[in-house]
Amino acid sequence: PTLSMAQGEVGITPDLMSITVKHNGKDVEIIRDQDVGATVDIDFAMTSRACPPFCIQPAKLAEGVETIAELEIIDYLKKMNDGDQSIMVIDSRTKNWIAKGTIPGSKNLPWSNLNPKHEGTTTEGIVKIMADEFGVKLKEGKDSFDADEAIVSGNTSDVFDYSAAKTLVMFCNGMWCGQSPNNILNLLKFGYPAEKIKWYRGGMQNWSNLGFTTIKSEEEKFSALIRFFGVKSRCYSILCLTASNKQTPVATDMFKLETFPDIGIEAIISQLSSVKRRRPFPSAPITNASGPLRSVI
Repeated sequence: PTLSMAQGEVGITPDLMSITVKHNGKDVEIIRDQDVGATVDIDFAMTSRACPPFCIQPAKLAEGVETIAELEIIDYLKKMNDGDQSIMVIDSRTKNWIAKGTIPGSKNLPWSNLNPKHEGTTTEGIVKIMADEFGVKLKEGKDSFDADEAIVSGNTSDVFDYSAAKTLVMFCNGMWCGQSPNNILNLLKFGYPAEKIKWYRGGMQNWSNLGFTTIKSEEEKFSALIRFFGVKSRCYSILCLTASNKQTPVATDMFKLETFPDIGIEAIISQLSSVKRRRPFPSAPITNASGPLRSVI
């Protein structure tokens, strides 16, 4: 971890500036946004979401399950990066939310994969996930049918061996999201030891609001920049970036990149990211390896 800080820098704690973790095999530095004028991510700016399904979760989810905050999850991430394979940090959200940003070092396991009531999810599939990912073993002579019977009876101790089970640190969108609670409560039904489950209740809401590093898809990075610059849109409103007489249309009302011609999307993202917040797109040409780019609204 980076420990030294200069005056005016935004640290994690007075003694900790950042940590480095592995995400998909690459080193990623977890650090807070150094722009002291930064504001909350638009994806987490809403104060009111329909309940149900977006209802406020309790501080204590279940007996024995520890609720943790940012410093604790950072400590778990650091331990993982230092080689502790007994820990797994899990993003319980669906793919559409993952694209908007996830915590570096986490692994995606959507709530639907551990919910036996979800279409296409089976006890056999859940048992396989627990074995392959979490270090859980079926006891000798037991199978998924025995697991089903044990769950109904409320006694899974004769079916599963949790002696080598990993400590699972789970999160989702935040205190109004039920995706990680769904994963946790279903695992408890399978007999997963409560003391080996940690719940980051604040989730991406708090992580984002504190300006921590997130991993986003390239498409979402581009879309986020459109939102960042406050482009007003309707179904017919299109932002075009032109390079070498090619166009990259973005349907701004859907915030989805529709086409990816070979004009160097990473360079575009980098150039647009450098423009000051709340200012219009620059009138001067933006250039990259493929030639001049110009913004047209």
